[in-house]
Amino acid sequence: MLNHNLRGCGTWHRAWRLARELAGRGHAVTLWTAAPRHFYRPQRMTEAGVRIVETPSWAPLAGADDGWGPLDAAWRAGRALLDPHDLVYAFAHPPNVALPAFVAHRLRGRPLLADWCDWYAGGVFPKRERMRREGLIPPGEKFLQARAERWELALERRVMRAAGRLTVISRRLREVALALGRREAEILLLPNGANLDGIRPQERGACRRELNLPADAPLLGYIANYHPDQELMVRTLMRARERLPELRLVVAGPPLAPALIRDLHAREAVIELGRLPVDRMQIVLGAADALLLPLEDNEHNRARMPFKFTDYLAAGRPVVTSPVGDLADYFGDAAAPIGAAAPPKPDALAAAIAELFHDPARIEAMGHAARRLAEREFSWPRLAEQLERFIDQWLAKEK
Repeated sequence: MLNHNLRGCGTWHRAWRLARELAGRGHAVTLWTAAPRHFYRPQRMTEAGVRIVETPSWAPLAGADDGWGPLDAAWRAGRALLDPHDLVYAFAHPPNVALPAFVAHRLRGRPLLADWCDWYAGGVFPKRERMRREGLIPPGEKFLQARAERWELALERRVMRAAGRLTVISRRLREVALALGRREAEILLLPNGANLDGIRPQERGACRRELNLPADAPLLGYIANYHPDQELMVRTLMRARERLPELRLVVAGPPLAPALIRDLHAREAVIELGRLPVDRMQIVLGAADALLLPLEDNEHNRARMPFKFTDYLAAGRPVVTSPVGDLADYFGDAAAPIGAAAPPKPDALAAAIAELFHDPARIEAMGHAARRLAEREFSWPRLAEQLERFIDQWLAKEK
């Protein structure tokens, strides 16, 4: 299994959970991921039955998490030529994934399975271009990033076309894959699972005491590795506070944009906890009354399934979001609602939040329904079983 991210970041979580489940089902699984601390040499370890190789992440011209490390790509290509793997599973397409995948597939004839969980051409790169125009990316990095994206656009298409089978995270990406010439039978829709063991419903008061949060204030929770829709989120919060003056947002992750907080006078409305270990996420989520997932209606969001969504469900708290992409499917059950989905406008989302907080009993019922949905639809063992069956049927046809 090939992952371009640093261990513990981004798509690592998707690859890691599938690797664990497949290893538990008796498969010998090796997961290559970029090392968060070792820049020039690989490090090997075995966890939960998975052989993990942290590959050299030195990247002088790009971020270490972007998959452009020259030592990384070269080391992986060499091992792909030598190691006795029966199948290659490529998560995304950056050079440290595409190069070893093509070596194993084209030079050694290994079956290639590709996972598509972010649409770079239609979502990620246009979003970056807007950030470059707005001056949110340093000038030197802007130039290199734009040049690298030209290569990645080609790599994304080539990996998705070369693979014998595809797993995709959303219906939108399945549509794109079909437009690229893939057949329906070659594609498995595989959403993100929920961390049902690592995130369990918690007692709200105990979580607030542990984090030193206000005991009785209405709290929204939000966790993230980055904040693509933070302006929508903060504007929504400030509109909601017009109806609920004591409402505050608890954020675990990197800092929100200081200028945004300043311009919207939101400093007193936001409690920023900073980056916390993964095993603390259930405490953060458990401290909240409801959980906020801001999503603008754009191609980037239509094509993905945020890990936040399934983490929020696992925490047993109502989710407030917008019906963008596949998330719309989960907010139509009037008998067992899991939260509120409103158009991605501050006024609409604020109204949904205010309505939710005026009925504490409804909040509790929605939280229970959210956890049940996570257990029913998003368990990693269930998803890994679907993946295993998909691979077995494919390889049986290849014989």
